[in-house]
Amino acid sequence: MLRLRALLMLSMALAAYSAGCAPQEEEAYRTLTMSTSLTEIEADGEISAELVVNAVESDGKPGSGWVVLLSKHGQMTPYGLPEATVELVKGEAILRYDCDAGLDSKCEGSQRIRAVWKDTGAGVSIVVRKKQ
Repeated sequence: MLRLRALLMLSMALAAYSAGCAPQEEEAYRTLTMSTSLTEIEADGEISAELVVNAVESDGKPGSGWVVLLSKHGQMTPYGLPEATVELVKGEAILRYDCDAGLDSKCEGSQRIRAVWKDTGAGVSIVVRKKQ
């Protein structure tokens, strides 16, 4: 009887320990990444950097819907504005960015471009330097 009780207590202890130490399933999140073809451009508006945004749903499938790209200065091509709303195609959006100091005197220096999709965001910085 004592042996049975000891075995029962041991199995209960092992069960409790296993439940607390069992690997927990990680919660999945949406991801958004952004990259640029150039990290530095001239402030003449002649050369633009390609921006690539990739979105992945929490289930691992390509993101869908629209992504908003924002900058304080410069423009998204072909929109001609510092912001653009672009539809994701197979989880990806591609457009170009340039900054012309002739049109916007604040184009010189580091420019931050942000992307926002659903509840997540990403960004890149591009240095815009005066043409010599």
